[in-house]
Amino acid sequence: MKKYLLLLMLVGGGTANSQTTLITNIEPPAPVSPAPTAYQVNQISLDLDGLKQVPESLTIDFPDTTSTVVPISNFIPRNGFTVRTDNDPPGTPPVYPTPGVPNEELDYLWMGSNDDYDVMLSVTKGQLTGLITGNVKRYGIQRTQAQTYNMIDVRLEGYPPQDIVDTESINVAGQPVENQIVLNNDINEYVMFNEDYTGSTTPYTLIDILVFYTDQARIDAGGAPGDIYDTEDIEALVLASVDHTNVALINSQTNTRVYHLYTVNLLSGFALTGDLRDDRYQFSIDPYVRYIRNLVGADVVTLMVENPSINFDACGVAFVQTYPECDNIPQPGCDDGEDFEDFAFNLVSQHCAVLDDTFTHELGHLFGGNHVALEFPNPGYQLPPGWVSAVTNNSYPEAFAELVDNTFASIMSIDFDTPRRLYFSNPNVTVNGVPTGELNTKYNAKIIDDLSPTMSGFRHRMDFIFGNGFESL
Repeated sequence: MKKYLLLLMLVGGGTANSQTTLITNIEPPAPVSPAPTAYQVNQISLDLDGLKQVPESLTIDFPDTTSTVVPISNFIPRNGFTVRTDNDPPGTPPVYPTPGVPNEELDYLWMGSNDDYDVMLSVTKGQLTGLITGNVKRYGIQRTQAQTYNMIDVRLEGYPPQDIVDTESINVAGQPVENQIVLNNDINEYVMFNEDYTGSTTPYTLIDILVFYTDQARIDAGGAPGDIYDTEDIEALVLASVDHTNVALINSQTNTRVYHLYTVNLLSGFALTGDLRDDRYQFSIDPYVRYIRNLVGADVVTLMVENPSINFDACGVAFVQTYPECDNIPQPGCDDGEDFEDFAFNLVSQHCAVLDDTFTHELGHLFGGNHVALEFPNPGYQLPPGWVSAVTNNSYPEAFAELVDNTFASIMSIDFDTPRRLYFSNPNVTVNGVPTGELNTKYNAKIIDDLSPTMSGFRHRMDFIFGNGFESL
């Protein structure tokens, strides 16, 4: 859905708090072995009262006793904030929490970066989900079921693979699915940017996204078993995942943003089979999924599934817009541009969504991004045999990721010897003086901006249906 968006970059100006220490206490790690995806997990305390004042920089202390100071690069208020007007007295901050609004009603995104770290702190209804990703280490911040916070020292090599490397055939037969009644509040709607928050005249291409989640994903994210309306944790994770994508798009200097978000608990007959390609295809043709997509007018669709298991032995899977027929196993009817609209679908494990960049990575495939231009069985495997030449011959030679060993890796890279930063490849953007892409071959940002205008018209948003909620079918 293409619209025009005005967004204020908060870099200095006003009298916002100059600095806040984000983490006020770090407990020793628990005496239990962490999951394969974490080196260790520490319980922490956060200064959320200081963060909501829109500090111009954050001091972040780590469990290894090191620390960093990260300046703000952007702030996006969504609910519970007031924007300064010309009628306010001198010294009024550009944006500040509206007096009287409790923390549990605040929604916002604080982002910042320095040479060593990129920081994304996504808050919805007062609940924070964070990612601090650097040249050497990566830390995640997540709320626990006990309403405390954990800081996770992320071990990327402990995650299952992203995407698919096999070449087995898929079953393309559709499965019958009973349409479910859509009730009030079954579909949650979020605006990821505040359009009244002005300050820039940059026109953005805006993509609307619909995110389904399985009930097991809801439970794995912290929801109560048997209570389908206990969605606070999965909703916070989905919002943080979209925020993660927008941080990467902003850092990469694209003119594309994920703007409108809808979330739905997938209460249909769809079930994972363990065949990732088949699951991806069956989800894309599910009648209920297509009905809801058309109802809300979503351009792209994601299914968030449970933690990796025998039913979904990966972090994610997506169709790839720039590859001929969208996969190395041909998908009849799938092509780039308008012919991609029926294939703008992906699946993401909730456990991998933010901590492993999977939500953003798989959306990157829908936008046309590919892995690093290396072909199996080369060291540092990235793509199946013939993939690079096929993408290049399909008129997309710039659709690849960047990887500089032990220095920089972009979002679409899958080599975890070099931690990824929150960037799509772009030769005009540098990190620590290193270009994050290369002209004519590693320029995901350009491919995204080239393809997103068509994608924004895949469906047309029907905002009016939310005025009185949904009627039963």
